[in-house]
Amino acid sequence: ISSAVLQWCDPDSGSVVQTAWVRELKATNNVLYAGSYSVCRVPGYRLPCVKVVFPLPNGNAIVLMKPEAHADGSFSVTSAGRGFGDPGFYFVVHGEGGIAWARYVRSLKESIHVYAAEHETVRADHILWLWGLQFLRLHYRMRLVVNSQAASI
Repeated sequence: ISSAVLQWCDPDSGSVVQTAWVRELKATNNVLYAGSYSVCRVPGYRLPCVKVVFPLPNGNAIVLMKPEAHADGSFSVTSAGRGFGDPGFYFVVHGEGGIAWARYVRSLKESIHVYAAEHETVRADHILWLWGLQFLRLHYRMRLVVNSQAASI
């Protein structure tokens, strides 16, 4: 599996506007995972949130995650709220004529906890819950790869 992180920058300010993470199966070049990452504000939370968008047939899934810095230097993002307008999971279906429907999925929650590990490495624990039950737990190890190529929009 290949993994690429792509950034689109504002040509005037140079600031990153959008980041995409794409993973492909090398044998077939089929995309296994594609997500778009940005920062946004939502009515139900006073601070900026991380916005992750995943393409789906006829729509997309949007995950709005509230960030939290911890005293030990680690960092978490969590998609948990009480209803529409809060951080959490949203499913959007696009219809004809530009009409779209959105639904907040309160029963689906996610957290990612990122922390320092061995030299120049961070680790992450990524957990998803459905109806209060943990159904997926992933553990990542990440290292910085310097790449000076960034796309402009």
